[in-house]
Amino acid sequence: MATENHHPIRGTREWLREECLRTLDEAHALEILGRSMTPERAETFSSLREFVRLCTSQTELRESMTVWRQDVAKMRRKGKILASQQQLIDFLHFCATLGPGEIVYARKALLTKMLPLYDSMPFPLHAQIGIDPQGRGSRANVMRTLESTLFEDMCALFNLAWIYRDKGAQEGEVCPNKERKAAFALFRATISAAFYLVESYINGVACHYLASAGSAVDQKTRDYLSEWDSVRKRPKFVRTRDKLVHYPRVVLGLDHPPLQENNCPELAFITTRAKQLRDSIVHASPIPDPASLQPEKEAAVYSLKFLDVEQTVDNAIELVSKIEALVHGNLEFTPWLKKRGPLGPFSEEVFE
Repeated sequence: MATENHHPIRGTREWLREECLRTLDEAHALEILGRSMTPERAETFSSLREFVRLCTSQTELRESMTVWRQDVAKMRRKGKILASQQQLIDFLHFCATLGPGEIVYARKALLTKMLPLYDSMPFPLHAQIGIDPQGRGSRANVMRTLESTLFEDMCALFNLAWIYRDKGAQEGEVCPNKERKAAFALFRATISAAFYLVESYINGVACHYLASAGSAVDQKTRDYLSEWDSVRKRPKFVRTRDKLVHYPRVVLGLDHPPLQENNCPELAFITTRAKQLRDSIVHASPIPDPASLQPEKEAAVYSLKFLDVEQTVDNAIELVSKIEALVHGNLEFTPWLKKRGPLGPFSEEVFE
């Protein structure tokens, strides 16, 4: 018998069955989040749920519920679990919506609020950590951030551009037109990718700071780092140059920017030459510049050289490295950030 809101009456067989299933779901979620899940344990949980659904003995259900609740209580004490039972059940139900072989990506900032296991992981708070609900282990330690993904994009494009590096300087019969055009396409794509890396990285710095500082951040600062106008309820975008100069200042609580063009040559290059090249590609236009009366953007697109690609990529990596060491004190959060190899291109280690 159930009440009008369809919740079983406490003490009935239906109530015991529901409580058993909730406790099993809680334990199941804890093992997944605690990274102790295995395919065998997943099968065990399935078998236990089937037992609960078919069991008609209230005594057996009550005894099982008592044992499982004790097990969950021990898991909670040992893992210092912060998540509520409902949060864990909701997490498990989300896992059930995944297809075969899929893993869950959860932000570290959320996971640390559920259990402290993730506090010690050397990832920024905005990182997404891969969790395998079936415990297969093949992708159990996956971590991704936008900046690390876009860094790999840049490296992959640079390596291709490296192969074609000489084609951009050749014309006529020396180099087939197809190869020469491919070279310039890769040059342009790599320069754009380097710029995407830099902006995604500095946005990540802001996101990590907002997550770690929490309510200590005043609304004006939160709006600035979030590129949001909370009064008008609309985006308020910040120029990339201003982010690179001022976000580190805000994060470090300084009155003046620690890095500027006059003390950081990498920042100067990215905000001048690299920005000019990137803007000429992203905002391509044949319209003459009002001051010079020359189609400068168009000219920049057609005059690209592989040296421009090398300098943009190298300065982007060095700038990210400098800002990271400044705002976090070390490079622990950026193990993926690697320089080019001695022969020119990026090593295969970058893509592992």
